[in-house]
Amino acid sequence: MDAGRAFTDLGRRYPGSREEIVGRALYGQLLLDQLGEPRRALTMFERYLAADPSGALAEEARLGRAQALRRLGQPHEERSAWLELMREHPGSVHVAAARTRLAALDAP
Repeated sequence: MDAGRAFTDLGRRYPGSREEIVGRALYGQLLLDQLGEPRRALTMFERYLAADPSGALAEEARLGRAQALRRLGQPHEERSAWLELMREHPGSVHVAAARTRLAALDAP
């Protein structure tokens, strides 16, 4: 069974379950990194964050959201996503990358 079908099946059988919510972030990462589908990935990250904004994968979902927005060519939204990542996860290993990307977005 492919990942898309597995996630759809999980959502149909156990909507809103802990496993289905975590699956949103994991499937989003797969969509972004392996399947080249940043729009669908963005949807998964946003759905995860809507359901569990401080969950175990919230930092990764925020990172994925910023990366998806970058790939979609949405600099204003991407900037907001990086700032949110820095605000919500100030000790993150991704803060340096966020600062670097923000500087690039702000450059003339």
